[in-house]
Amino acid sequence: MLNNRQYGESQKKVLRTALQYDGKIPYAAYRTAWESYKQCLVERGYTKPPQNQSNGVYFTPTYVSSEGLSDAQSRKLDEDIDECKDLHVSAIDLVYRTQLGNPEFYGDPEVALIDCLHRGNLTPTDYTINKYRQQFEEYRNDTKVGSVPDDWFNFDLNDSAVLTCLASNKSPLLQTRLEAWKPFG
Repeated sequence: MLNNRQYGESQKKVLRTALQYDGKIPYAAYRTAWESYKQCLVERGYTKPPQNQSNGVYFTPTYVSSEGLSDAQSRKLDEDIDECKDLHVSAIDLVYRTQLGNPEFYGDPEVALIDCLHRGNLTPTDYTINKYRQQFEEYRNDTKVGSVPDDWFNFDLNDSAVLTCLASNKSPLLQTRLEAWKPFG
């Protein structure tokens, strides 16, 4: 990872420093990486993306308004988002989210989410991945686009520790809380 050319030097420096501290990335370095990512997009001619975060965990612009963009502009925007993310924040984000919500390195983010909830005593111990998936399907199939999932699950979606588990495992349950980004204003 540290020899990968797609990552910028500032990101590699944070990762090298983390190696000296049991692989932990401090929040200040994490936040700075996200600010560098946003500045990279501004320097490429876009508006600054919204401060989409949940309990201190940042998100790339999930809802990007491509209204009025040509196919070429849309492709360029996607390329710029990916490039800025790779240069400034992608590896740092992965390590930081993992240290918060998936220290067991589960390959399935839903399994990592349930483990995080159990470790924090945020849901009953008998709450399983199958129960979560059932509730998620019911929520997805029975709700309108943009509705809030607060009443569908066996955990409190307003609890800050739950939000950390959701955010660090990139749960789609947070989508309704994220602000759309209009890259050209």
